[in-house]
Amino acid sequence: MSSSAQQLDGSHPARRVADLLPIGVVVADLEGSAIFANHAWTAMAGHAGDGWRGAGWLGVLDAGDRDQARRALLAAISSGAAHESDWVVTDSTQEARVFHVTAVPDFGDGGPVGLVAAIRDVTEERRARDGLAPTPPQPPPGAAGRLQTAATNDALDLLAAAAHELRTPLSAIAGYAATLRENREIMSSEDIDRSFMALERQTGRLTTLLDNLLDLGRWRHGAGAEDGPGSAPVRVADAFGDALEAAPPPDGVIVTVARSSPSLHVRAGRSGLTQVLVNLLTNAYRYGGPHITLDSHEEASTVVLDVVDDGAGVPLDLQPKMFLPFCGGGNGSRPRPGAAGLGLALATRIVEFSGGRLSYQAAQPHGAHLIVTLPRAEDDPR
Repeated sequence: MSSSAQQLDGSHPARRVADLLPIGVVVADLEGSAIFANHAWTAMAGHAGDGWRGAGWLGVLDAGDRDQARRALLAAISSGAAHESDWVVTDSTQEARVFHVTAVPDFGDGGPVGLVAAIRDVTEERRARDGLAPTPPQPPPGAAGRLQTAATNDALDLLAAAAHELRTPLSAIAGYAATLRENREIMSSEDIDRSFMALERQTGRLTTLLDNLLDLGRWRHGAGAEDGPGSAPVRVADAFGDALEAAPPPDGVIVTVARSSPSLHVRAGRSGLTQVLVNLLTNAYRYGGPHITLDSHEEASTVVLDVVDDGAGVPLDLQPKMFLPFCGGGNGSRPRPGAAGLGLALATRIVEFSGGRLSYQAAQPHGAHLIVTLPRAEDDPR
């Protein structure tokens, strides 16, 4: 079985990550036999049960096109190259649809061992391009295609990165479990206790990673209406208090709330804003210095929340990508053992969903300065 299949098949936790993606994902071997398909693909293709398995995923194509598409796909993958093509399929209402397939090789130790395919329904795009339907205002020629291709590549990159991050704690859990199973009779009670403690740590790490991935997907596709810009006013002082209660500073770290006017309110869900501040505080605890400042002030129709630490700051080469999933790096140049790089990505999703923005600038004379800008709300009448 290919490495991707091992990480995505059955009940493996990475399957939950793949099922968050809005595009179809199929993992197949070098014969084109599918061994994994996510929820998006089964919905797009109308598969019932395990109808996608084996050659079933190719059943969306007419018999005359199926062999030709399979040969072209496998020829590219076997040579280690990527493959892109449009599949014309007929849905359950007998309407013709166009699926754009982007497939990349799944490499093992000796070369390609299978493929990972991302499939998007591009029917409306093709109709607009070919003049078969009224075309709304479009980006410059070629831009839409590039954006869609970038979105597909981003989804594949996220899936690969998630599988990579999940592999580490799962491998550790498997290793400790095997050690206990094979050597428990000759291990000391201290070694057994240490192994169980390590299992607990790695299980907690895996749980946190999965929770963050699921939260990232939830906010990407829109959380509840109570978390958006139309939500009830939230007092900034309350949000600061909630965050510090949920994530109190560790020993040796002092958090100062510089300004927190009782009259300062924002339009954002309280739970979402608390999660943003908790993520920023946690980053500052790990990678900042011993002093952290929470500040807030008004700017025109917005409220600015500042989280400032006196650590090393974020390296210049990391700053352009620091808000992307699995970027890593923290608030400085130190490595991030045990961290998956999801905190800032999740905070960014929540802030943007609330109609705001999250940005960074270097603190003076040194340190990291994270800036949350949100719509200002009138004072809560209560």
